[in-house]
Amino acid sequence: MVAALTYNRPEGLAALLDGLAALKLPQERVEFVIVDNSPDASARFLVLSRVARFPAPLYYRHEPKRGLSSARNNALDFALERADLMAFIDDDEVPQIYWLLNHLETINQTHCTASLGAVHAQFAAEPKEWMRRGGFQEVRRQKRHEILATGSTSNVLFDLASVRRLGLRFDEAFSRTGGEDTEFFDSLILEGGQILFTPQAIVTETIVPERATLTWLWQRWRRTGATDAKIRHKRKAGLQTSTRCIAGGVLRMGVGSALALVMLPASLVGRFDLCVKYLRIAARGLGFVEGAFGREIEEYRIVTR
Repeated sequence: MVAALTYNRPEGLAALLDGLAALKLPQERVEFVIVDNSPDASARFLVLSRVARFPAPLYYRHEPKRGLSSARNNALDFALERADLMAFIDDDEVPQIYWLLNHLETINQTHCTASLGAVHAQFAAEPKEWMRRGGFQEVRRQKRHEILATGSTSNVLFDLASVRRLGLRFDEAFSRTGGEDTEFFDSLILEGGQILFTPQAIVTETIVPERATLTWLWQRWRRTGATDAKIRHKRKAGLQTSTRCIAGGVLRMGVGSALALVMLPASLVGRFDLCVKYLRIAARGLGFVEGAFGREIEEYRIVTR
């Protein structure tokens, strides 16, 4: 089962559906589902208009309850009824033609719990050179079959057997902050699951101009830091966890800021990306501290997609 969530992104969804329709498919039966999280079911006509000519079964589901976790659980429930494996891809991504086959090869060869693929950036407008050089919007630098410490739903195929056995769900406490996928895959790993990287399973993500800025990156990294602290508190609440998050966050803020300042002169020779690399550490550290104090950064409270 290949699933994608969508929210008022018709152009991105149309490109995704074109990409899914062009996939080389395995001999095993593959089904596709689009879960529409917009309150007015705005993607219904677009998806249903593709059903008759789609090369595999294509389903449309509406999830009126707003939130990433609700929409993901809608897709998950559908997959649990009908499939052994489930893939997630985003509605601003397009898979390469052998995307699914490459994921399946990793699962079949290694018997891992999940295969996480590469994300290549395609900028809607030419970004600044440091943004392109730094690869901050991409996931591609890990080695083939490298064991990963966490997972995400932007490009993944995973075995549903463990999900059924453990009764896993996407936690609705993360619906507006994001990080519901991080928490989900962390739970799989804690129970003995293994996530491997498959660089040949490539999707291309369209990066709109407002996301190709240092301000957006800083907020995203700060939010992921806060989310990680929130996950740690979910696993083990208490003063000790809070203290460790604060200490770790302060350390990251200090080290990241200091190294960013050291690398600042590199921007004079066109390498501002080296400075930004350490700003990421500082931003995540700030988020860690905020998360330790219970502050939530609701990246998806207002949807502007």
